[in-house]
Amino acid sequence: MILSTLAACLLVAPYQAADEETGRLIVTRHDLARLVLDIDKLVATGTLLEAADGVSALARTNYEFDRLTSLFFGAQLSEAARGLATLEDRLETLLVGRPLVGSKEVVSGLRFDPWSADTEDWTSRLHLEGERAQTARLRVRGMWARPELAGRSFPIRGQVHDHSDCFVGFGSSRWPVLGEIRFDALGRAVPTTIEIEVPDRVVRPLLAVTVGKGQNGLLEDKSLHTEFQYAEGLVTPPAERRRSFTERLEAIEAVEEGAYRAMRSRLAIRWDAPSLERSSEFLTYSFFYLDEIEADLAALERGEDPFFRRVGDHWRTFAHGRRDLAARVFLPDPAPEGPLPLVIALHGAGGDEGFLFELAGGGHIKRLAEQHGCLVVAPFTPDFLWSPRPFDALLAGIAEDYPIDEERVYVVGHSMGGMVTSRLCRERTDAIAAACCIAGFRPITSDGAPPVLVVQGERDSIVPARSVRRAVDASTATDVVYVELPDQGHTLLLPEALDLAFSEWFD
Repeated sequence: MILSTLAACLLVAPYQAADEETGRLIVTRHDLARLVLDIDKLVATGTLLEAADGVSALARTNYEFDRLTSLFFGAQLSEAARGLATLEDRLETLLVGRPLVGSKEVVSGLRFDPWSADTEDWTSRLHLEGERAQTARLRVRGMWARPELAGRSFPIRGQVHDHSDCFVGFGSSRWPVLGEIRFDALGRAVPTTIEIEVPDRVVRPLLAVTVGKGQNGLLEDKSLHTEFQYAEGLVTPPAERRRSFTERLEAIEAVEEGAYRAMRSRLAIRWDAPSLERSSEFLTYSFFYLDEIEADLAALERGEDPFFRRVGDHWRTFAHGRRDLAARVFLPDPAPEGPLPLVIALHGAGGDEGFLFELAGGGHIKRLAEQHGCLVVAPFTPDFLWSPRPFDALLAGIAEDYPIDEERVYVVGHSMGGMVTSRLCRERTDAIAAACCIAGFRPITSDGAPPVLVVQGERDSIVPARSVRRAVDASTATDVVYVELPDQGHTLLLPEALDLAFSEWFD
């Protein structure tokens, strides 16, 4: 999931029962990531209006986003989650030509938006995982207490379709009532489990859900979450299918070590009961992921390496001693001809390898890879904090699968990733053609260091611009260029900063 924002998500405790005094739930990394994903999408795809007092909405948004990041670091997670939901509501009123009107599509277990004052209703699609379930179980809970809803209830309507069908009829009042969400005397949503029958004709179920109006008002904010839980009745239970995959992998007689370890790590991802703390699991579209695993195993059984020159976006690991380095990998399809330029992208503190591929302008770095014809690899940055050896292992592992142009290896890092990038420029001068440090930089004093572009947000309150300017001034390397983006903060600057970096390297 990111930033320093998704960063602080590492502080999040697993979901627990509501606090008896406040009624607030302890939120998960999953909850926070979904809110940040929505805000990232709104900022990246909308046009922000100018505020009446001359201060841009972009500046205000950055200030608030960074303030909420600070709440994360202070472990005030419920307050941060409520603030993110409020910020999302505010952005939706500020954006011109916003792409999200009336509905949001989400994966199973992710948040859906109840009734909103400016739309007839909000609807979500929830992918009910499994090869084919006879029944599915929907879990609904509230994130925090809503005293104004004390003692009230709202119907939950829904309908199951096949995910491959064209979906029509959003917000239909004729959908059957599946159950209801009730609020207790303190305004806390009572956790509700709803059993849903899946029609026999449906192969891959897709559940559309709305929360209906009560007689005395609307649910006006992001107060409800949904969680999918597996029910009895799967034709092939997920745990059994996992065992089957593992047995097939172990039965293959000759497998290259890197491919074997990568497959083992992919099989370790829990698609049947995804962790609410690991984005590699809770952001996985498991019906696509299961198809990928099936195809990968079939390739290995034919004596082929499924990771060799693989195109598209996939999660995998690279061997590093006894440990494996987790990474997201993207190569445009069709793959560019000849040796490939490589961009290694390092996320900020508390994020993970999925951050730059899911956020930062809705995965803007992948669009840049398509535009410039390069390979992008985003590893788990904490593995690179203490030594450059994981960097060496990552380069070696990538070179086994892709024809890398050793003269065009670039590194970009955000926040903590920018600090790591600075160190790599000092310690691996010959391996890096150029680098970009975004919202995080340490002085570079090594002779022969590669060119470094330092991009900083003017209004960054997490890593203030003045501290980065001092670090740039303290650098003795001859090719360090500083660019300060007006009105930008610590995280929302990423799409603009990445544009600058890729333009510098490829144009």
